[in-house]
Amino acid sequence: MEDKKTVRITISICLVVFSVVFFLSLFTYRDTDLYIENYVADQPQTVHNCFGKAGLYLAYYARTLIGPPAAYLMAILLGLWGAAWLYLGAIPFLPLKVLGGLLSVVSVASLVSCLSANAGGAIGLVLHELGTEYVGTPGLFFGAVGLTALGLLLVSRTLFMGGVRWTGKGTMAVVRQLPLKRPEPSSPIPVAAEPAEAEEEAPAPEPEMVKITPKPPDKPEEKLPPLETVEVEAEATPEEPPAEPEKTEKEEPVGPPIRVRPPKPPRPSAPAGAIARADGATSQYQLPPIDMLERPILFDGSKQEDEIRAKAAILEKALTEFGIGARVVEIERGPVITFYELELAPGVKVGRIIGLSDDLAMAVKAPSVRVVAPIPGKSTVGLEVPNNYRDTVRLRDLMESQAVDPKRYVLPILLGKDAAGAPLVSDLAQMPHLLIAGATGSGKSVCINSIIMSILMSQYPEDVKLLIVDPKMVELSTFKDIPHLLSPVVTDMKKAAAVLDWAVNKMDERYSLLARAGVRNISGYNKLGEEGIRKRLMPEEDADLADVPFRMPHVVIVVDELADLMMVASKEVEGAVTRLSQKSRAVGIHLILATQRPSVDVITGLIKANLPARVSFHVSSKVDSRTILDRNGAEKLLGSGDMLLLPPGTSKLVRAQGTYVSDDEIRNVVEFLKKQAEPEYSKELFQWGSGEGKDGQVEDDLYNEAVRIILESQRGSLSLLQRRLEIGYSRAARLIDLMAENGVVGEYKGSQSREVLITLEEWEKRQAKAAAEAAKD
Repeated sequence: MEDKKTVRITISICLVVFSVVFFLSLFTYRDTDLYIENYVADQPQTVHNCFGKAGLYLAYYARTLIGPPAAYLMAILLGLWGAAWLYLGAIPFLPLKVLGGLLSVVSVASLVSCLSANAGGAIGLVLHELGTEYVGTPGLFFGAVGLTALGLLLVSRTLFMGGVRWTGKGTMAVVRQLPLKRPEPSSPIPVAAEPAEAEEEAPAPEPEMVKITPKPPDKPEEKLPPLETVEVEAEATPEEPPAEPEKTEKEEPVGPPIRVRPPKPPRPSAPAGAIARADGATSQYQLPPIDMLERPILFDGSKQEDEIRAKAAILEKALTEFGIGARVVEIERGPVITFYELELAPGVKVGRIIGLSDDLAMAVKAPSVRVVAPIPGKSTVGLEVPNNYRDTVRLRDLMESQAVDPKRYVLPILLGKDAAGAPLVSDLAQMPHLLIAGATGSGKSVCINSIIMSILMSQYPEDVKLLIVDPKMVELSTFKDIPHLLSPVVTDMKKAAAVLDWAVNKMDERYSLLARAGVRNISGYNKLGEEGIRKRLMPEEDADLADVPFRMPHVVIVVDELADLMMVASKEVEGAVTRLSQKSRAVGIHLILATQRPSVDVITGLIKANLPARVSFHVSSKVDSRTILDRNGAEKLLGSGDMLLLPPGTSKLVRAQGTYVSDDEIRNVVEFLKKQAEPEYSKELFQWGSGEGKDGQVEDDLYNEAVRIILESQRGSLSLLQRRLEIGYSRAARLIDLMAENGVVGEYKGSQSREVLITLEEWEKRQAKAAAEAAKD
């Protein structure tokens, strides 16, 4: 061990001595010394280099090879390296350090060659020629700068830090021996400027002065009267002290104002429970009274004022620790979260706060903090921090507010309250479809129940019909036998696929009916009334309109679990959902699809592109959040009804707390509705579900027979098919439309019968040919 230590000390001393000799040789080098030595040898001349001819030639060859700047750098590196080795004893990663030193020296040679051709020596000249040929002079310059920095970085830990520490400690040892006098503690500046001396001596008067002197001028004088009044209170009057502290607390604003939305008073008509129809029509059917719903338990948010302000101070302090200057300018408390608006200091990037959401959540001891950056229409950034105590949003509270206006909303659905506590009411007729996703237990099924309850509490059965698909068999089975249903609650997924196919067919049928009536949408059709519809749908004087609906109800299809439906028939379901979402708005057919597995194989690109209105509850990962909302955020929700709403036609997410509806409330309303009326199930839907309405034999036989009747009479008449086949207007119109698609009859011409395009013989030949091709296959 002693031998190795001796060798190390010897080598390190040699390096230090050589570096000093090398540096001084470079410093005292003169070109004239070399010129006189070579050409005036007969005259004795003195060499000016301090190390004679040895130093002269050492400096000459170093300058010729790598240039003066690189040579000086090499001498400095060798000296610091030797000092570091002498002080540290061992240099880790020695080959890497040597490589870094060589890289920095060569890079400096090529760098100075960009400024002067001969300044980098032979190596610099070669590198300059190669660099300018391939990357140009600018590329060579910046590349040399980068490589120089990289080389110094490789050797800095041992080379610079070791040498600097060794030199610094020696300097400090000398400085400590000097007789220095501390300045008088007249100001706190010397205390901050000399922390080392303060630690060693730590005189008592200095901290006292630092604490006492800044406070009286900085703090307002309002804090002194309370101290005086407290003393006076103890001596004299006991009645005055409580009044004065209250005034001072109110007058001293500790932070930004906290806004809490107060509950609105209920409407006068709320106890009656009946909401008037938008069209003014009368009906014996009575809507459920609002008294069947439970009242909300209101929590006094003013009790949390101190806690909310404390969190605001914590947020400001946490951001300051991360180097972000911000100030809370406004606080708004909602039922579940408190919204803090931050004003950033000039030059602070918004993206820095977005990356600190987890750190801020840890600072305020919250499960998650969501950053809204920037707030639309403002120059501030928002932070959504969960409340320690959450308010429950009840359906009765929303219905008693002035938010539900039958003249404004056709199909109002009460989703909950937003982050500020305002009622969140959407019109399903304007959405016109809704996609809901969320993990198990996040509040997805409760949201579906609240949507259905919103419809039942505000809509009449003749205005809205429901089709409910419940693969779980227990979530939505409570709504069975209500008068709004078109069919019993569907629990078989094979029948559910047929229901969607029936809805597509019903959509086409309604569009055909709207075209004949000359209106653009369902609201225009319903405004015509029975007389107007009869006038517009009477193509022939003997046509029968018995099965034509004179009031077209909205149809809302609710699917509780889309994933189960996609597993049974993914292509058929995707096609039906895509067609309905693209075209069914005008005819009043609306989809509400829910899933607890928001993956790309369930929510495909076609489905998501045609369902712009989406609601996401808590999901398990960022991938699921991006699948449903096209961005992150849903993975940070709190669960239990905490949701993000993406309204149609906008990219702004709305944070809200979903409406909670208890089982008792649902049971009471359903029992009330059952007493009002019985459900009127659609016979056509039953036939479609059994297979006869889609591709069954009955439909084929009717079509072939209908074609034969039209061709024999050579008149494309609806009334003729109604009489001969004993069917209704809608089915006869659908058969005529199929004939038009197959080229049997011409296009629709108003009140005139359609033109027949082929003869019976041509039809029979076509059928025979089709049968022969089918036999070959």
